[in-house]
Amino acid sequence: MKKSILLFSTLLLFACNNKKSKEQKQFKSTTDSIRYTNYVKLVNYKNNSHTTSYVVVNVKNLNTNEIKEICTYPDFLYGALRIENKKYDDEILLEEIKHYTEILLQNKERYFEFKDTAALNNIGFNSYSKNDLTEFKNRIKFDSLVKLIAKKEYPAIDFGENHNELNMYAHLLFNEGIMSIHIIPCMFQIIDDNFLIEREKEIEKYSKMKKLLVILLLFGFLTSCGPRRMKCGVGRRCLVENTSKNNFEKVEVQKA
Repeated sequence: MKKSILLFSTLLLFACNNKKSKEQKQFKSTTDSIRYTNYVKLVNYKNNSHTTSYVVVNVKNLNTNEIKEICTYPDFLYGALRIENKKYDDEILLEEIKHYTEILLQNKERYFEFKDTAALNNIGFNSYSKNDLTEFKNRIKFDSLVKLIAKKEYPAIDFGENHNELNMYAHLLFNEGIMSIHIIPCMFQIIDDNFLIEREKEIEKYSKMKKLLVILLLFGFLTSCGPRRMKCGVGRRCLVENTSKNNFEKVEVQKA
């Protein structure tokens, strides 16, 4: 019995180590693994109309065979995929968003290919070059900034309305394993796992409040006898005249 338990434990340990080894082989380095983990979190980031997340992807221009590492928004990637697939209508269905989200999440190398010029422009393929990124990194003394960020000290940098510099800063941060979001119009925020957890709680709380409000509105409608007319409405009792009874009472019985 003891030998059987020992054999089972050995096999289980071997299976776990083998699985872990396969997962590690999916990435060239631990850094790539961290980047993909953050990429998944940022693609799944529950944004609203005022915020969106930054992700870094590798893109090949099929017209020139040029491959570039660029920083863009997941929403812009969705748009580029739609353009590449010749879907130019403005209507985006929920199922379609789920489909493109799966494409993004399953792409562990974060590698995409586009031929349509409009698709490439949608993700800002030509917004900045590798040399631009290197010059920007040296100009803002990025390595020193990373050390401050590691201490939870977030230096304020004024980019004005230069969106390219915002993208380049987010690009450099992403490669260092640091996540960031863009707040319209030109505000920038570094985020971490705690921020994402708190946001999930906030969204869940809002969702529950929204459901409660819908229930209350439905209850109010059902108990109001419809719109406020004919003496009916919210908080008012519906008065319905019983004409059949009145007519019955008015009938006189004639004796023969």
